[in-house]
Amino acid sequence: MAFISEHKGLAAAAAVGLFVWFAISAATGRGEAWDHSAYWGLGFPVLMISCAILGWYFPEGAWRLGLTASIVQVIPLTIAGGSLGLLPFGIVVLAVIGLPLSLAAFLAARARVRRDLRSVRDELRHKSRR
Repeated sequence: MAFISEHKGLAAAAAVGLFVWFAISAATGRGEAWDHSAYWGLGFPVLMISCAILGWYFPEGAWRLGLTASIVQVIPLTIAGGSLGLLPFGIVVLAVIGLPLSLAAFLAARARVRRDLRSVRDELRHKSRR
């Protein structure tokens, strides 16, 4: 069951990454969304919050959520048809962009697991007092 759940999280992260890229691209009229300040001022915070939320709900391997949300953006980057000679550099940049997204997902997942462990511990303490 964890396998299916984990893949749902990765699929959601990919969907968010693609949505942010295409939405900003469409709104600004640019083929490469990161060429506009809206990507950094609006899109990146949306990605960060989304990855944290996904990390909370899909804590197993949560660090992969951030990398998925950013690396999947290579698809529209390639479709935009800019200079494909710069594609390897774009992949590296997207991987670097994925690092803080992965950190947000990881920290949210860690908070979730700690909360769950604390509630189990409190429940066991309560039962042992009976």
